[in-house]
Amino acid sequence: MSSASLKSPFHIKKMGIAIITVRFRNVHRAGIDAWHLEKEGMDTDAPESTPITLICTRDTFQPAPVQWVRWLALNADLYRVQQAFRTSGRTAPAYADWEEWHRQGYRFSAAMVQNAIVSSAAVLKHSETVWELAAVRTQEAHLRKGYGKAACTFITRYILDNLPQAVCHVAADNDPMLNLLKSLGYTEVTVA
Repeated sequence: MSSASLKSPFHIKKMGIAIITVRFRNVHRAGIDAWHLEKEGMDTDAPESTPITLICTRDTFQPAPVQWVRWLALNADLYRVQQAFRTSGRTAPAYADWEEWHRQGYRFSAAMVQNAIVSSAAVLKHSETVWELAAVRTQEAHLRKGYGKAACTFITRYILDNLPQAVCHVAADNDPMLNLLKSLGYTEVTVA
């Protein structure tokens, strides 16, 4: 499957948490994660860990400082994104891939140190009423320094400035991300 043939699963007109969770569990890996797995020669059909759905509201949100974080520009920041991918040992995206992710509804931010991306996060706009904190990554050399939390705070604040709640889906075995989200005020929800 080429990156051009990846289909966005976000075409459902009425989306709520239950529908998003179903999408996350049942649709072939899509977007950034499928692109990365394919480029690295990994099995895109491998089973994923069970996802957990978390939400954050204005009442539960506990923001962290975001002084290092800014939005990434589609054209001007591609080389920084490519360098961040290379630094973490991943294949860098071409412009067409980067542009496709934006068309799928992603908008990216990054924590920057000396003009280099050390952590990134995105908002994924599923619909006008459901926006997800997604695509969170931190460079290994910068783990446990607050950059990932800052990037997640930046995106969560953006979502909550526009909607009553932010959604995030995380693999059940991703303890570092679950702990980070809980420290920001995300709570696990059970979807019937």
